[in-house]
Amino acid sequence: MKKYFKIGFCIVIIFGGLLVAFYPNFSFADVSKIEKIIFTTDVQTVEINTFSEKITIQTQNSSSTSEALTETDDLSVTSSSPTGRFYSNNTTASSTDTFVMSSSTANKNFYYKDSSGGLFTITATLKTRITENLWTTTQNITINPPPSIPVITISNPDTSSAESKIITATTTEGTFWQSIRTDSVCDNSLGAENFFSYSTTTFSSESDNGKTVCYKAIGIASTTYSISNTISGIDTTTPIISLIGENSINIRRGSAYTEQGATSTDNVDGDLTANINISGTVNTSSNGSYVITYSVADNAGNSATTTRTVNVAGGRHARATVVTPPPSDIETGTTTLVLVELGSSDQKATTTIETPTATTTPRGRVLGVSISKEDEITARNLLDMLIKKNLIEPDKIPLAKEILGL
Repeated sequence: MKKYFKIGFCIVIIFGGLLVAFYPNFSFADVSKIEKIIFTTDVQTVEINTFSEKITIQTQNSSSTSEALTETDDLSVTSSSPTGRFYSNNTTASSTDTFVMSSSTANKNFYYKDSSGGLFTITATLKTRITENLWTTTQNITINPPPSIPVITISNPDTSSAESKIITATTTEGTFWQSIRTDSVCDNSLGAENFFSYSTTTFSSESDNGKTVCYKAIGIASTTYSISNTISGIDTTTPIISLIGENSINIRRGSAYTEQGATSTDNVDGDLTANINISGTVNTSSNGSYVITYSVADNAGNSATTTRTVNVAGGRHARATVVTPPPSDIETGTTTLVLVELGSSDQKATTTIETPTATTTPRGRVLGVSISKEDEITARNLLDMLIKKNLIEPDKIPLAKEILGL
């Protein structure tokens, strides 16, 4: 038994000597004194892509005071952010996830940097190399999101014809400048002509065609320039309507009215003749003035209207009057037939036809007769009666027919 004990003791001595030979700084840690590791630095808020302030991990005993290591051990660190990185100092470009804690030290410093914004958790784990004891601790860190890049949203009008165009713009930064330009260059020359968070601009003149609106929004990280579409399609000119024929015409009652029409042209849409709307009617059987209306609109909504007046007069509406002289002149007097067109205020349509003898009827001599009729049949019968009674000279009959509209 003593023999085996001696052999075992020798093995321990030999193994210890080898450790000393190959690891001159090695010593067994008194892990019974180390109870935990903690972050001794406060929770930090860091800008994106910026090194944090120094972060310190400390080994502590059961009294929550620092306890130095008695061996060299490894401290590994991780982040809940996939883009989080750890560094031994704030000037290096090389990151690592493992730091060496030397013997006789209780603190380890490192730095953190992240390219993503958000609230993340850093986990630190200390593992002894020989006994493989583990201690773990965590701490949150906030990475501010990157400064916003201003976004300008423009509601551009379409290019179709219209009497006016409206451009609306907003920005995520809340402030921006606007400039109306005759070119399409958006740069610092915009200046500060106007200051908006929301902008609505109305263009209602044909001279605005070809202009553009530039916007500039300045954010923390950058300056954004945006440009509207070039203004086009503003049309405020009304079409032109040209009547074919006179704008006032006269026709005889009973005759046909033929619409002569009109033509129309527009400065943008060209020939609009086919789009003309004609309204109104002419009653050729009734004397009076009638209005025909011509209207048309271009694609921008500009409308034009003109009218033509049609005057209907004369025709079969006539008055026939048989006049005899006073009684003392009956034997030698003459009878006069006066035919007057109705609707006429002058005597141009009046014709006097003298007859050689007085008008007589089976009942006796007619001293005075006035006949007024307004239909074709009565007018024809009247003329037939006058012809049969020889009250109209033959060369006057065509004129009487014309006046009576026969």
